[in-house]
Amino acid sequence: MRASVGQQTDNCSILYAGRLIKLKNVASIIEAIKDLKHIRLNIIGNGPEKEHLVTLVNKLGMSDRVHFKKRMTLENLGKEIARSHFTIIPSISDVSPNMALESIRLNTPVLLTKESGFYTDFKDKLIFIDPLDISDIQSKILSMFDEDKYKEYLATVTAMDSGRGWHELAKEHIDLFKKILS
Repeated sequence: MRASVGQQTDNCSILYAGRLIKLKNVASIIEAIKDLKHIRLNIIGNGPEKEHLVTLVNKLGMSDRVHFKKRMTLENLGKEIARSHFTIIPSISDVSPNMALESIRLNTPVLLTKESGFYTDFKDKLIFIDPLDISDIQSKILSMFDEDKYKEYLATVTAMDSGRGWHELAKEHIDLFKKILS
């Protein structure tokens, strides 16, 4: 279960889930939390960047706080999102980050890259990070552990309608392919 903000933050964790490629910029999260000893990071996914990320975590002595998990079913991913303090998407470019939509659907706060297709529509509602600025990422992560700011952001996210979750997106893709193939 997600730790409430009033609880000790050493029980809180943040979550990244997605393909482990350089474009997803996951190393920036690791760099941003390296001096934040109370924060744990769960990374779900696989890809060509995984070995580099594991090496970085070991080099920085963070293997007790950064945990790698393999891809999982949508149901299990939903459980991971729901129990996380918040999710983070630091991609250098991400046209439509589905994990952001799923986080919103599950009433879990999300830190999202400014380089996404959501920035224009949600810049006044969601918290966006500069994916190329480690200090910006770090300060936004820290802000999520300020009880008042977290509660305010959680209320904003809870009031949002993501419009589309994984199942809706999958149906849209299937409908599109049917249309193209007919």
